[in-house]
Amino acid sequence: MVDYRQNKLNKKWIIVSPKRAKRPGENKKEAKPVCPFCYGHESMTPPEVYRIGDGNPGESGWKVRVVPNKYKITDIHEVIIHHPNHDFDFEDLPEEHANLVFGVYKNRFNFHKDEGQVVIFNNCGKEAAESLEHNHTQLAVVPANIQLDTPVIGEINLAYEDDQLLISCPRDSEWPYEVWFIPKRRDLCFGDINSDEIMSFSRNLKKVINIIKKEVGKFSYNFYIYPSQDWYLRLIPRITNRAGFELSTGIMVNTKDSQEVVNLLKQNL
Repeated sequence: MVDYRQNKLNKKWIIVSPKRAKRPGENKKEAKPVCPFCYGHESMTPPEVYRIGDGNPGESGWKVRVVPNKYKITDIHEVIIHHPNHDFDFEDLPEEHANLVFGVYKNRFNFHKDEGQVVIFNNCGKEAAESLEHNHTQLAVVPANIQLDTPVIGEINLAYEDDQLLISCPRDSEWPYEVWFIPKRRDLCFGDINSDEIMSFSRNLKKVINIIKKEVGKFSYNFYIYPSQDWYLRLIPRITNRAGFELSTGIMVNTKDSQEVVNLLKQNL
């Protein structure tokens, strides 16, 4: 069991999870391991809990695979393995396959939604705390009584819209090239996403990452899906690191005016 602790003065929560320190890549002297997420290595993961594709549990043939996380943060913590190809990041996925991945996000969200707050997040690249290069997304369930320190939608600085979503680079963005993807249907949780929205979100997330990649080169990034009502997806490029000023004051320094990012996306979406 993990240990939840709260600072009594500022009310912020931390999770104490020593097992997390043993995950691949945390020990710098550790030899590069065989990838447990590639075809033929299914026995290296805990028994899978969900798959799309052919084959029986524990065998190859899958397109998307879900397994419990061996190095869990919370008591319920899963890994969603996007694709058998080791070298595909999310933006490299074929469009139909990216739709499958979002469909699995929805499936696992709804499977766990009555157990707490379902947090879905992706760490891509070393600077984004990726521990295994084979791209994957994680799902963790946080108890309902824990107050999450998660931003809510503020002023929308519109870069693009279609029938399903708005793409915004808020004026108060905390990170260079930060982008928010907001469904036009409001007052819903992510588990209510429909097929048209899945296609729009997966397609446009891929496009935006590739637009930024063309502008700055290959970069690490995180994205996460807000777990409560009025959900959104937030993409955070990890182009800069946080340093002493941010840590000591809580004030984030953004080195890229969000309006410039809006203009870039308007020209290319």
